[in-house]
Amino acid sequence: MPRRRRRTDLPAPTALLLGLLLVLTACGGDDEPRGDEKPSAKATECREQWRDLADEVEGRDTATTPSTLPARWNSIAAATDYYARSATEDDCGDTLTAQEEAITALESYNTKLARFDLELELADVREDAEEYADSPAPSPSPAPKGKKDRKKPRPKAPPSPAAVEKALATLTTQAPLATEQQDAGWQQAAVIDLADKVAVAKSLKDLVVISGESPAYRSGKAALVVIKKGLTTP
Repeated sequence: MPRRRRRTDLPAPTALLLGLLLVLTACGGDDEPRGDEKPSAKATECREQWRDLADEVEGRDTATTPSTLPARWNSIAAATDYYARSATEDDCGDTLTAQEEAITALESYNTKLARFDLELELADVREDAEEYADSPAPSPSPAPKGKKDRKKPRPKAPPSPAAVEKALATLTTQAPLATEQQDAGWQQAAVIDLADKVAVAKSLKDLVVISGESPAYRSGKAALVVIKKGLTTP
């Protein structure tokens, strides 16, 4: 009599159940915390603080002029966005304070770098300079009435609209060239440790030297002086 072959396949419901158990075991079953768990009240409050900080730095990572250091702001924006979405109650306090201090340090450094950034200067004065260039020539300051004081020089006439227009054209051309010629300084500014005061001071001194050696920077800075004289005329 032929020997009956033992079946190795399981009924479909049994196989399905076994597969489900294997999946649950591999995933940790119900012992693992769920990703969609509602955060605690303290965690929610902490996330709101991080969200306020994220709103404060929003858009700074998209700036385009070199002194604004958008890559550094991008790192800060990424961190604040992360904590705004997923912070626990332990992520405020020292962690939040450290991020606030990092933001303050970067803002301070941006301010110190701004005077070397002709592209930023151009963006600040362009609209007013164009308006000045299209305006009538300013009248010279009248001579003071009464007894003349020979020791006091008469105030110089403000630059003409044509002079400001020419200076604006020069600044527009030279600003991006200056950025290229200052490249070593901007690269250094993008990577130094802002907590290292010696490194920060050195980076600023280096930019003084690099900018002084840049023909485009010197030309653009001279044009900027003419523009600002026009814009500060009473």
